[in-house]
Amino acid sequence: MQDHKKTKDQLIEELNEMRRRVAEFQAAEARLVGTEKALGESEQQLKCILSASPVGILHTRDRRIIWANRSWEKMFGFENEQEYIGQHTSIMHPFEREYERIRSTLHDNVKRGEVSETDALLRRKDGSVFDAHIRISLLDPEDPTRGTISAIADISERKATEIALKESAEKYRLVVEKTHDGILVAQEGILRFNNPGALEIMGYEGGELLSKPFTQFIHPDDRDMVLEAHFRRLKGEEIPSRYSFRIVRKDGETRWVEIDSGMIHWEGNPAALFRITDITERKQAVETIKDSEQMLKTILSISPVGIGLTQDRVIKWVNEAWVRMFGFEDEGEPIGQDARLIYPSEDEYARVGAILYPGLYAGKTTEADVSFKRKDGSVFDGRILMRAINPSDPSHGTVASISDITERKLAEQERENLRAQLLQSQKMETMGTLAGGIAHDFNNMLAIILGYSSFLLADKNEGDPEFEGLRNIEKTAQIAADLVQRIRLFGRRAEMNPVPMDLNSQIDEVTKLLSHTLPKMIDMEISLAKDPVIISADSAQITQMVMNLAVNAGEAMPQGGRLTIQTENIVLDDDYCRLRMGVKPGQYVMLTVSDTGRGIDKGLIERIFDPFFSTKTRDYHKGTGLGLSVVQGIVQQHGGHITVESEVGRGTTFRMYFPALKPEKIPEDVEKKIPYLAGGNETILLIEDEELVRELGVTILEKFGYTVLSAGDGQEALEVYEKEKGYISLVILDVVMPRMDGKQCFEELLRINPTVKVIISTGLAQNGLVSDIVELGAKGSVNKPYGMRQLLQMVREVLDRD
Repeated sequence: MQDHKKTKDQLIEELNEMRRRVAEFQAAEARLVGTEKALGESEQQLKCILSASPVGILHTRDRRIIWANRSWEKMFGFENEQEYIGQHTSIMHPFEREYERIRSTLHDNVKRGEVSETDALLRRKDGSVFDAHIRISLLDPEDPTRGTISAIADISERKATEIALKESAEKYRLVVEKTHDGILVAQEGILRFNNPGALEIMGYEGGELLSKPFTQFIHPDDRDMVLEAHFRRLKGEEIPSRYSFRIVRKDGETRWVEIDSGMIHWEGNPAALFRITDITERKQAVETIKDSEQMLKTILSISPVGIGLTQDRVIKWVNEAWVRMFGFEDEGEPIGQDARLIYPSEDEYARVGAILYPGLYAGKTTEADVSFKRKDGSVFDGRILMRAINPSDPSHGTVASISDITERKLAEQERENLRAQLLQSQKMETMGTLAGGIAHDFNNMLAIILGYSSFLLADKNEGDPEFEGLRNIEKTAQIAADLVQRIRLFGRRAEMNPVPMDLNSQIDEVTKLLSHTLPKMIDMEISLAKDPVIISADSAQITQMVMNLAVNAGEAMPQGGRLTIQTENIVLDDDYCRLRMGVKPGQYVMLTVSDTGRGIDKGLIERIFDPFFSTKTRDYHKGTGLGLSVVQGIVQQHGGHITVESEVGRGTTFRMYFPALKPEKIPEDVEKKIPYLAGGNETILLIEDEELVRELGVTILEKFGYTVLSAGDGQEALEVYEKEKGYISLVILDVVMPRMDGKQCFEELLRINPTVKVIISTGLAQNGLVSDIVELGAKGSVNKPYGMRQLLQMVREVLDRD
């Protein structure tokens, strides 16, 4: 019974113990819940603090991103946590090798429970990089598996500032060390700093200047003045910061320096900053100038050249020659005035300044040709030579000598005009010779084409299959012959038949042609001299000349305009002729052709008379480029000359000058019509050096019944004529041949038979040969290339002539 009761007591005791323990557990549980709640609140507060931090905060574990604050997101360019949570931390690093280096550097310290930090180059989401500072530590030193916390700050601006400051400091150091001026810093009168320039100026080395009073180096006579200026500045008085005084160098030499001073802070305390410049040589130069100034002015005053002194564009002094040159009353009148008053315009002043001033302060004498203006406004050409009085100090001004070169410029212009005319004449002479030679050879070829086509056409009717083709060949050959004629005119090698003519009458005839040629929207204004305008000229060439100019004028006025043709009797005097090579004074007839068209650019005027040069787009149907070359050739072949004036948008004027003849009765030009004859039975000697041309002539003449003897040159022709002179009724003589020319051959024929009948054949007039042969008694002429009709007509005319 007792044992049973004890057991019951024990059970009750054990039950009470259990109740006590349950109560303790419940109390412990309550304390734990309170602790967890407090911990949660603490963690939430910590996250809020970290989220608001301006520094980027990052929680990583096993190299993976667990959490980051908003500052970190902005720093690396992320929009939300889904973009980076769980990502490998290498996304923050631009280079794998650098990433591993930084990681090993940081984590070696972190593993030991320390805070580790370093500067690093990090990468944003968009790939851009920036400088940053990283601090990293374990989240729980007791449990490294919980990861690390990193604090990241963007230090790009700080880095840039540090670099800029370093560069700036280096620049200032270089400036201070390399400048030739002396830089000094003094505190309470004691020198604390000097640059190499100061040592050089004052004659010391190393640190000999430091810790010494600045006044020790000032010349005793100037010491009080320098100290007074320094103390007045310290009191805040407004006094010049720049002035000059003397210093005494280590070797005892006295030098003049210019000082520029100011106040700064040096190592936290006020200090005086001095910049000193050695001006000894400049002071000596100034004194020398002052000493010699009066003597120099005396010498310059009697110079025949205008001399002036200017400072800051203001006239300070001029000599008598300058006063006379610019038309002032006395030497005092221009003094104090702006130097620009002697220039006709601001543009001219700027142009001259750009030429003269760059070299002045290099110690050079500069010069230029200038347009100057006198007091009365008239302008003259001058030559100015200018030099700086002191190249190292522009404030001393410049001295200039001025010469009136108006007459010299006129003489130079005359020489230049004559030289240009001579070169043009030589060029045209060369081109003329070349053109003449080409025309001669081309004429021979055209003679064959034109002759055989005419020869073959004589046996054809319009219905024959070959008729049209042969006629086209003949037309084309004739067009080519016309082109050769223009080349001969350009080369002044064309045949001329000059007769006295009234140019007014010829212009009347030409204007009739022009009225049907020029477009209707072009008005013609004809203004002819009231008095007769008589010249010796070839009417056909004059017509061609005016037509060429008129056609060119029409093309220059596609929208319409006015073409003016004028004639006038004028006298060219010595002044006019002196500027134009080969032109002699006397009576001339001036023919003017002008238009209101688009004009010619100044850069092209010198070339417009060149053969095959054209201001128009090259088009065979619009011209060959020989038009104006032919015009010039015609004018010069008539002993005249031509000028041209033009301005873009204002039209062009050509003036042609022909030697005038005394007014006399002008014979009427009666064109003699020669009937076309079939031929004859006479014997003809044909002399031609070109074999194909010779064969053509033989073929044509024999077809029409003539007996033909032929020779290839003058020597052979004389041998044939000597043997057959009793049978030969006519000689057709080529002018230009090898071994013996046409003139020499004709002279020999006349010795054999003074009554010999000769027709000359020519495609090129050379050195007056044609005129000489005509004077010897030639009965007629045919120009190459000739056709069958032309040759037969001339042969028949001469044979039938008494």
